[in-house]
Amino acid sequence: MLKDKTVLVTGAGSLGRKLVKKLLDEGVRVVRVLDNSEHALFKLKMELESRNVRLLLGDVTSYDRVEFAMDGCHHVIHTCANKFVDLIEYNPFQAISTNILGTINVVKAAMRLSSVEKAVYISSDKAVEPSSTYGMTKAIGERIFLWASRVSEKAFSIVRFPNFMPSDGSVFDVWEEQIARGEPLTVTDRRMRRFFIPLDTAASLTVKALKMCSGGEILIPKKVEEHSILSLAKKFKKEIRIVGRRPGEKLREKLMTEEEKSKAFEVEDFWLIKE
Repeated sequence: MLKDKTVLVTGAGSLGRKLVKKLLDEGVRVVRVLDNSEHALFKLKMELESRNVRLLLGDVTSYDRVEFAMDGCHHVIHTCANKFVDLIEYNPFQAISTNILGTINVVKAAMRLSSVEKAVYISSDKAVEPSSTYGMTKAIGERIFLWASRVSEKAFSIVRFPNFMPSDGSVFDVWEEQIARGEPLTVTDRRMRRFFIPLDTAASLTVKALKMCSGGEILIPKKVEEHSILSLAKKFKKEIRIVGRRPGEKLREKLMTEEEKSKAFEVEDFWLIKE
């Protein structure tokens, strides 16, 4: 279904880089990657030398750049976002610009360009009953894609993931640096729990969602594991320092609201909610 297609991936972070490799394995003609970080694009170039990859330096907050990057593409996977919860609490304008206005630009371009058939939005469990600015921006991003699915004949769909393991800037990166410096590992709260999914699995599921989506779906992976952050930290090192919860941080996340649970049904590797 993806052979000889041209796909745009916004964002060259952990998932974006992994997606490029998965899409090439599917036989796509070209993968375009749009990111405003030269370092992220350079890192991808070093990881994967391929004539079928186009690295585009630009920001999703610029509509003209998004439309240029998307023109001629058949499918779009929108992974780009500001995602660090505590930083976003102190920089809400930037997160609103990237996560909301940038998503609007992606949707507008996908609706206007005749080549585009499908667009998939990568969301977060933090969008469920959000307590942080980040979670709220992702929840609004979901609503934008669901709106687009109602007013357009094209397929706009959502994949809602928990935390990736590993991923750039994750708690595991923090712990590795603390171990290297001989410091205790920091945990915000002893009761803190999070859902995790392996990064490689998340990338494979995203490609599967792109193939199967017809528009208006929220797809949530079934096989995820919830872990105690304290227990995970103790597997790396016994010395732990509790530092207190960060602004906007919840003790536990949810993958679905109670209302969504009443509408969800199983399909392959996902729970599917059809709006």
